[in-house]
Amino acid sequence: MTSLRIPTDREYRDYDGGHCKVLWSQTPESWCCPGCGRNKRDILRWTLRTPNGRRFRGWIAPLCKHHDHSGYNRFSEVIVCGDCNSADAAVKRKLKLPSDWSFSAGEIRQFVKSIPHGKHTIDYQKAKDIYLSLQ
Repeated sequence: MTSLRIPTDREYRDYDGGHCKVLWSQTPESWCCPGCGRNKRDILRWTLRTPNGRRFRGWIAPLCKHHDHSGYNRFSEVIVCGDCNSADAAVKRKLKLPSDWSFSAGEIRQFVKSIPHGKHTIDYQKAKDIYLSLQ
């Protein structure tokens, strides 16, 4: 297993939000992802980036406005980390769920396992069970 790179205080302070600059700056320092429970510093992850076709290693900590895509408003829009938002999409693809289905942050919390500065692992069976229980 590869060890995770932990940001220094300076690297964290210098992070500007990447492609989510506005949302990053508007989100308070006390924020925690309602999906995985990580704070802003914990979602910062060192990774291979390829913006505009240029590959390099750098910090990312995307924030996303997560909402119910169905139009039924099962839950209100909430800011989640990019890893939780990606987990929602990965589950929908793998389980072939309707494209307009979305898991709430509380439901995502039940099927992701997170670690500071790392990617989520997903329990697809738990996600499937949650989906089926709501049908």
